[in-house]
Parts: sequence; structure tokens; C-alpha cells
Amino acid sequence: MKFPKFLKAAVINLEGVCDLNVNAEGKLEIDGSEKVFLELLSYAFQFNYELVQPSDKNWGQPQGDGNWSGLIGMVQRGEADIGLCSVLISEERQKAVSFTQEYDIKWMVFATRLPRKLPGFMNIVLPFSLNVWLCILILLIVMPFLWKFSLKPDTHFRTLFMFLLASLMKQSINIKYQGFKECSIIGSWFAAATMICFSYSVVLLSFLTLPVKENIIRTLPELSKAVSKGTYKCYILQGTMALDYLQNSKLDYLRELGKAIENNKWWVEPKRENIEKVIEEGQTAVIANAAFFLDLFQNEVALSEDYIVGMRTGLAMNNNFCCKNALNKKMRQIVGAGFYQEWMESLRFYSRFKSNASKLDSYENMRRIGMIDMLGAFLLLGIGYAISIIILFCEIIMGKF
Repeated sequence: MKFPKFLKAAVINLEGVCDLNVNAEGKLEIDGSEKVFLELLSYAFQFNYELVQPSDKNWGQPQGDGNWSGLIGMVQRGEADIGLCSVLISEERQKAVSFTQEYDIKWMVFATRLPRKLPGFMNIVLPFSLNVWLCILILLIVMPFLWKFSLKPDTHFRTLFMFLLASLMKQSINIKYQGFKECSIIGSWFAAATMICFSYSVVLLSFLTLPVKENIIRTLPELSKAVSKGTYKCYILQGTMALDYLQNSKLDYLRELGKAIENNKWWVEPKRENIEKVIEEGQTAVIANAAFFLDLFQNEVALSEDYIVGMRTGLAMNNNFCCKNALNKKMRQIVGAGFYQEWMESLRFYSRFKSNASKLDSYENMRRIGMIDMLGAFLLLGIGYAISIIILFCEIIMGKF
């Protein structure tokens, strides 16, 4: 059968993929990665096309009577011959419409805002973990007693404590010792103090020269746990099948995540400004396919380390469409030749180039040590002097009585 000379193509607005605009004549125009796709099919089969958009501007959901809403519903009812714009292939949708050869696989991930830099005063404590700091504190408390009873010096506990603290800061100490026992005790402390001091200095320098950033959620189990605790929100793109995959998953934490999304109605329109606003709220994740984030938010969001599912995409066709085999054959040729992947890579390169060209500061990590980096040291000094002054006043007051 001869291929039709005119087709109606159902589309929805999906930034970077199907950017829809209305021209001066009031007709829809398309831009983005799938415009080239549609133009190639139009050239290959020599047909003209008209773009139509569903009233709800979504991909579609099944209705109680077996019909569908949205883009899938338009194709099912014959209001459109084909449907595109990253239409996901599922068993449920295949009962309503036909699909061509899949041309891409979308990996469903979640994105959060990029980790922010920690305050400068944290630099002074970050080189060691909490356990290491506790061990050092215990050593400073225990060692004066060990020295007092082993070396038997004519020195007060407070003086021994200050000697130990000074040795950790590469300062010399004045303590008399004789014999092998005294030398081994003090020598072992000096060896340990040297390792502690140099380790701290090396790590501190790296923290001062490179910005230290906060930890963020990077895996789905972590996200599900945070959402269940109420410390995090998780949104999905309006009209997508992400919620169905979450609720029907075999993994408990994904089902719990899907339940929380449905109960709280965490939906967001697939527009850059809406998603950007949600992510910038903080303590928020957005679920979508990885390519969507790479196209629109290059180097602007942090993607999860794992994924929910890999989903196939294809062109939706009305079940009574005359030339399904011819269209499917042409799709196989396009995919097999690698045209679609080449388009996507070129578009992402352009997007990445445009994004990088707008950034004036290309050397974020090459900087001088500023006042904010040394804030921790000055803050510690100020606290020490404040405590000393308070103790001084207490001694003066107590001396009068």
C-alpha cells in the first residue's frame, strides 16, 4: 500500500526533545532532537504532517473504559496517526496502540542539586574523623597520668598536659628523663605525635586548597529511607510511567517510594524552570530519564549512582495505520545506521559547549586561601581566649572571697 501524503503527529512539550511553539498562523512547530527524526521520516516517505497536542499535554493514562487519555489516547482514537516525543513502550500501552522498532533506551534515575561547599570553619576539624579526634582526646587525658606515675617528674598534671599538647603542635618540651624505660615511653609518644601532626597538616592543606562539599543522597535505598523519614521529597515528571514502575517493583524500598509520591502528589511539569525550582528547594529529588537531565541540566545537577529501570522508546502508531510495516522497516534502518544516536550526541555536545561557554570561571578549584578558609583557626583562637578571660575573672572574684 502506498504511504499516505499527509499524517497527523501527536506531540507533547518536552524540553530538549520536543520543544513546541505556536507560529504566527497559530500552528504548532517543533524543535529539539525528535524534530530531525520527524523530518527524516517525512523526507524518506515524502509526506507532509500536522502537529497536534493532547488537551492534558501528557503522554496519557488508562481510563476505566479501556480508553486512554493524553497522547496515547489521541493515537488510539485515530485523532493522530503517529505519536512521538520519547513515548515509552509498555505492555499496557501496546494493548491500545502499536509501536515501531525501539530507537532508544531511557535509564530512569533521580537528580538532586549539586553538593554545596561546607562552611570554611569546618576545615579545621574535617581532616580527621570523629573516632580519630576522640582517640587523640583520650590520649591527651591518659598520657599525663602515665607520665606522672612512670617517669615521676616534679611536674603538675596540667603542665604535663600542656607538654603533650605542645608536642602535637611541633613544639619542644622540657622534661627530664633517665634510663631506657623513660626514653621508650617518651620516644613512643614523639613517634605517634609526629605521625598525627604530619597527617593532619597534609590533609588540612588539601582541604584548604580544594573546596570541601557536603554529602548528598546518591542511591535509591538512601532516597527511599530519607523520604520515609520525612527529610526528603521525591518528584516525578507529570504524565510519565515512573510511578507505575515504582509501585509494581519487586523491591520494597521502591514500592515505598512510589507510595509516598502518590500520597503526597509529588508531580512536576517536564519544563526546565519548574524542575529547577523544585530541585533548588533543597532536600528534593526528581525522577526522570538520565538523557533528559544530561540535555537540560549539564553539570547543574547530581545524578544517582543507580537506576530504577531501563525503558524502551518508540513511535506510537494507530492500530489501523495502513503502513506500519513500512514505517517500522525505515525505523530499523535509521536505528541500525546509528543516525539517532549521532543526532543525540551532536545535540548534547552543542548543549555542553553552550553551557561551558557561558561560564566565566573555568578554574573553580584554582584559588588562593582566603579569610573564609582560615575562619576555623581564628574561631578556635577566639574561643580559647574567651574561655581564658572567663577563667581569669573567676579566679579574681574567688580570690577576693
